[in-house]
Amino acid sequence: MLVLVNVGVVVVVVKVVIVEVVLVLVLVVKVMVVVLLLVLVLVVVGVVVVVVVVDCVEVVLADVVAHWLEEVSFPGGPVWAWFVSPQPQPGRVAPKPGPTM
Repeated sequence: MLVLVNVGVVVVVVKVVIVEVVLVLVLVVKVMVVVLLLVLVLVVVGVVVVVVVVDCVEVVLADVVAHWLEEVSFPGGPVWAWFVSPQPQPGRVAPKPGPTM
């Protein structure tokens, strides 16, 4: 069986298919760029949220520790006084009371 094909029609069909494939590829690239930008924005927002939360937790913990050190008292006095008073060191002995003049 002999099939006659018009070369001009084949060329036009091939061009249309190539143009459609290129348009689909451009659309896919555009969608990928938008998705990557959204992911980037979400990552940046996530990092900012984590930094803010960590900063808030740090401030709250610092306030709690400062309050505890200032307000909580034990038999030896306020806790903060323990840290500013001289601490015993190896080899350090308390001076023996001598005669007073």
